[in-house]
Amino acid sequence: MDNLNELKAIWHSAGTPNLPAPSEMKRMVKSFQTERVRKKWMVIILSTLIAAFMFGTMIWSGSKMVSTWLGGTLIATACMLLAVDNWRSLKRFNQLDNCSNREFWAFIDRTRENQLRYYKKTQLRIMSLSVTGLILYLYEPATRRPLYTGVLFAVTVIYWLLMWFVVRPRLFAKNAAKLNRIKEHYQKLAQQFEGDEE
Repeated sequence: MDNLNELKAIWHSAGTPNLPAPSEMKRMVKSFQTERVRKKWMVIILSTLIAAFMFGTMIWSGSKMVSTWLGGTLIATACMLLAVDNWRSLKRFNQLDNCSNREFWAFIDRTRENQLRYYKKTQLRIMSLSVTGLILYLYEPATRRPLYTGVLFAVTVIYWLLMWFVVRPRLFAKNAAKLNRIKEHYQKLAQQFEGDEE
């Protein structure tokens, strides 16, 4: 019986200063989930509003050229693709409510894979649709007021180039670094899991 009591005493006195406390882990998971869900909802709402605004603008402005309708439709389609992509991702984040540490670890890995897929494929499609749509949409005003539309078109092209070559890579790096920090924080916990399984 003394051996059992000694083992219990040793077990309870063993320090785990490098591992996060359960309350801290729950707080971090909840914070991560809340932040991401809020951003996803903002993107869904704003992209849906922009799509509705595009259709409303085309209807009320009395656009006569097919290029304007096609351009507006492409822009609205890009917005809806963005909303749908975020909606699908939102479902995954809502499953984080009652997850184990291993499930959260797998979730972080899956989020990282989705981030790469979004950066390499989805964002490319959405940006291509919206830029093509904008060029087609501005064609009708360009026939009426070439100078005004030329300046607007130049500003738009500069904006898209800055977004594509400056802002987009920086945001990707920032989001990747944030996921890496979370992953490193839980790396110690995963190593403990692996040690327990052996």
